[in-house]
Amino acid sequence: MKKIINYRWEIGAATLLLSAICYLPAVFLAGLLSAVFTGCAALQNNPSAAKSETFPFYVYKDEGLMENHYCPSGWMGDVNDIKMIDDKTNPHSGETCLKFSYLAQGPEEWAGVNWQDPPENWGESKEGGYNLDGAKKLIFWARGEKGGETITGFKMGGVTSRNGDTCGVEIKPTPIILEKEWKQYTINLEGRNLKHVITGFCWVIGKAENENGCTFYLDEIRYE
Repeated sequence: MKKIINYRWEIGAATLLLSAICYLPAVFLAGLLSAVFTGCAALQNNPSAAKSETFPFYVYKDEGLMENHYCPSGWMGDVNDIKMIDDKTNPHSGETCLKFSYLAQGPEEWAGVNWQDPPENWGESKEGGYNLDGAKKLIFWARGEKGGETITGFKMGGVTSRNGDTCGVEIKPTPIILEKEWKQYTINLEGRNLKHVITGFCWVIGKAENENGCTFYLDEIRYE
């Protein structure tokens, strides 16, 4: 006998509604739906199973754009020594770039910023992160206000807690001495496990190399 059966399945904040015209035995149908719903639950609890993003995949392209992903919410070290704004003075491309000022005054003598998804996610949350499988590199543009500014490191990933990143890669060699003019930098991601990335980008700076403080700029941060 033909039946029309409706099913409702809660997946996080989303609801999956199924309507089926059933000619199948009830036992067979129950097994089929159980397999489907088990797969949905696995996808919810395992973000790395999500479909890979398309590229280029931007961490930062321009102020306020939908193409931007991740949030620069993970401030570290002497967080009060950092200032960040969107700057229109001399972006590499588009209307804006990111301007960072660092003046070492705190006891840690270093500071840094992580771009996270969701904001302030250090790996405790099961939600968030992106599947960037297929990306070959992370590229970005950087420059110093005067030239000679020293960045301890640029990297992506690296959070090793249970729900953290599936890899972490730092640009080599370090430290990075910036030039006054824009320069493109590349982090090679060939062969890396990028199925769950909650930390899209990160930089760290220290007092030892910048005793008098420094200002630097970032633009066009993206995965390709």
